[in-house]
Amino acid sequence: MKIHYINNYVEADSSRKVFFSASTNNKVQYICSVLEQNGWNVSVFSTAMGNHECIWEKRSKGRINEHVRVYYSATCGRSNVIAKFIQRLILAIELLNYLFFSVDKDDILLVYHSLIYKYPLFIFRKFRKNRLVLEVEEIFSAILKHDADINREIVYVRKIADAYILVNDLLKNKCSIDKPSIVCYGNYTSYISKKEKKPIDKIHVVYGGLIGGIYSDVYMALELAKYLSSDYMIHVAGYGSKSDIVDVEKKIEEINNQLGYTAIIYEGCLSSLEFSYLLQKSHFGLCVKESDMDIFSDYYFPSKIIFYLINNVVPICSKIRSVEFSQFSKDVIFIDENSPSLIAEKIKNTSMNICMSERFVKLNIDFVKGINEIILSK
Repeated sequence: MKIHYINNYVEADSSRKVFFSASTNNKVQYICSVLEQNGWNVSVFSTAMGNHECIWEKRSKGRINEHVRVYYSATCGRSNVIAKFIQRLILAIELLNYLFFSVDKDDILLVYHSLIYKYPLFIFRKFRKNRLVLEVEEIFSAILKHDADINREIVYVRKIADAYILVNDLLKNKCSIDKPSIVCYGNYTSYISKKEKKPIDKIHVVYGGLIGGIYSDVYMALELAKYLSSDYMIHVAGYGSKSDIVDVEKKIEEINNQLGYTAIIYEGCLSSLEFSYLLQKSHFGLCVKESDMDIFSDYYFPSKIIFYLINNVVPICSKIRSVEFSQFSKDVIFIDENSPSLIAEKIKNTSMNICMSERFVKLNIDFVKGINEIILSK
């Protein structure tokens, strides 16, 4: 019996021109390691889709570690609407081919929730009754603010699976799930075994995440520098389009020149390990939302919160319900209003001492035990 884990994983050193997410890679690696600890034989099938530089990527193989192989599906670029349709068609064909010809009747499917998998999974489930565990990291219709589609997506999530790995404590009730489930916020094990002492030369504040347009969250972090003194340093690490990154770099230069000292540094798009090393020398981590996401925050959990805490970085967070109703609510500093001046005051008046090691050890032990129970439960 084998577990087939379907997701968008891409190796850090891969040359494939595909879209990837560092947070997805991080959690996939963690779940694979937990499954291995429980004695499971695991194969990963990656459906990572071609990015704007991609013309064609053929099927290939890779590894998460020496025991877990990754099988990459073929994919193409998405330069226009027709190419995007062809890309999705190829993905559906590749996924169906893998499901019908690589999955034995007693094997178990662990599927990262994506609406792109919806119809291939429906077709497969018509003919095969393999146990399916759905990993729900978000309800996409809610994140995209497509109100009319939220209920349809929830019905699909509820019907397609036999058990669930949920990203927060609210999804079970929001989706009316009455099947076995377990919550996993993220990777409970650190990339760095030896913790470094925090520097005392400056107080280091980190923004990690998407670098978007002028109204994206990163600009809140940049404006924050104007309300902090030269005793503070803000580090920006993230991903985005080339044009958005150039705009942010220009804004950083403008603010630094305006203040007369280096208040902000752009660290680039970092791997999970590189980001962990950055956090090792940091004191505060920002998870602030420029846009109003409060009514949709039941449907996701910001992965950066776990990254911050496991590296003993104090999270400064907007009032995101999934965080407020999590096991970490007492470890997070919440702000009542998304204002750079108010965030600065919170940082100035908050203790930098935090140690989460024992908590994460317990969470890891519970998850190692719990995931086996939901996989095997009937």
